[in-house]
Amino acid sequence: MPQSAKDRWNAKHYRQMKFSVPLSVASNFKSDCEAHGVSMASVITKFMCDYSASEPAVIKKLHPVLNTSRQLRRKKMRTIVDTVEALHKAELGSLDNTPDNFRGTDVYAETENIVEALELALDALNEVYVN
Repeated sequence: MPQSAKDRWNAKHYRQMKFSVPLSVASNFKSDCEAHGVSMASVITKFMCDYSASEPAVIKKLHPVLNTSRQLRRKKMRTIVDTVEALHKAELGSLDNTPDNFRGTDVYAETENIVEALELALDALNEVYVN
């Protein structure tokens, strides 16, 4: 039976592999790949490339996050920074609206710790991605 051009190209550039893994491992792996929107083949290929430290161009091609422009990555990071800033503002509002008799409680101290952590995160994100 004659092969199509695509079949001949795939035969020249790819190697099919077959292996067995426990059902639970396979089903968990499949679920995780579906949840992250990546193909199982791309994850296995990335692992193989990482393991053998070869073909970095293949990794870039298979993983769109690595293949995005700097401008797009910064835009996505700006969205994350905006979300963290909104959380920070909400936590500060919570502190400001706390009645005096609750100040000094464990819940108030926990909120202060959250505000401090968000401020540190914002400083780091702004230093690296925004400025």
